[in-house]
Amino acid sequence: MSELPRTSDLRGLMLRAVDVATSLQLRAREDRVFRAVTEKINAGVYLEDIADHVYESFRELIPYERIGLALLEQGDQVLRARWARAEYDAKGIQRGFAAPMKGSSLERILQTKKPRIINDLEAYYASHPSSEATGRILSEGVRSSLTCPLVTAGRPVGFLFFSSLKKGSYDAAHVQVFQEIANTLSVVVERAHMLEQLAQLNLDLAAKNRELRAANARVRRMTVTDPLTRIANRRGLITALRMAASFSDRRRVPLSVISFDVDHFKRVNDSFGHDAGDRVLRHVARVATACCRREDLAGRAGGEEFLVVLPATSESEAAVVAERLRARLGAASVRGTELRVTASFGVAQRQPGEALDSLLVRADRALYAAKGSGRDRVALFSELGVDALAHPPARAG
Repeated sequence: MSELPRTSDLRGLMLRAVDVATSLQLRAREDRVFRAVTEKINAGVYLEDIADHVYESFRELIPYERIGLALLEQGDQVLRARWARAEYDAKGIQRGFAAPMKGSSLERILQTKKPRIINDLEAYYASHPSSEATGRILSEGVRSSLTCPLVTAGRPVGFLFFSSLKKGSYDAAHVQVFQEIANTLSVVVERAHMLEQLAQLNLDLAAKNRELRAANARVRRMTVTDPLTRIANRRGLITALRMAASFSDRRRVPLSVISFDVDHFKRVNDSFGHDAGDRVLRHVARVATACCRREDLAGRAGGEEFLVVLPATSESEAAVVAERLRARLGAASVRGTELRVTASFGVAQRQPGEALDSLLVRADRALYAAKGSGRDRVALFSELGVDALAHPPARAG
């Protein structure tokens, strides 16, 4: 007959059973937390979201009042703080704080790829007074830390810092807890970081594209702008005239032009110099632009010759604009001088389907007629006599 177990043996078996049950319960709790954390961080897209999930979920397994996330930059030569969250107002190490890796204790952690526990930061700082980050974190009241390297496929990504306001908060069990999820967390953090970098590259590319479009627009404007007067040059005028003619044909509306030039411009240059002549041209350009509607375009055709394109405008309506321009030119002196200039104007309306060269020739004929009639006046092509059409006078300035 076998002996019955002694009471002490039964007590030992019961204690071991309780230990096993407790361990199983702890492991089940850890597994539950790990599953929840893994699910949340895998669903995270942005670094801040992932770090927030860690902060909210790990409290059951690791003690902390603060967690910080820092990532490696510049070929792993610099570590920069990217995120931090605490139960208190954490101002010691803020986003953007950076420190070199070379020669630091963190560089040695990356070499071992194992978490580091410091349970007395004050003592550590006393023996490492050059550690700026330690000094900053101590100023927040932190007294112990668990520094966890984030490594994926053997390549370092950064660090996760668990911090406690109490000394002696961490042990090997906490290291084991982190190592359970370290690989998943490292991969997800790297993925989020790469997505942020990609998003920033896309923003930079969009900005560069905007700059390029703006530069191209400036170049296009330069090709159609007269550098002296800052209004359209001949190329810009022809482009506008073609567009206006196309609109006129489609909508069956009139199109008129005003051709004009400064009277006795050569005398201005000869008597007062070319600087004065340039001022006159800029003065004429300002007045012409001021007399135009938004849809009209005034430009310098060359030398002292100007042209105004007036879409959806009849010859008689264009004549009103020309007369207003003539009056304003004569009424105001050229800026910076006592010079007053006049101009002669020729107005013509495009016939349906008429070539633009023909329209410009007719406007010039009217301008010649205005010159021949004494200058400082407006002439309409439709009112020219037979002699003027057959023998237009040469311009005399």
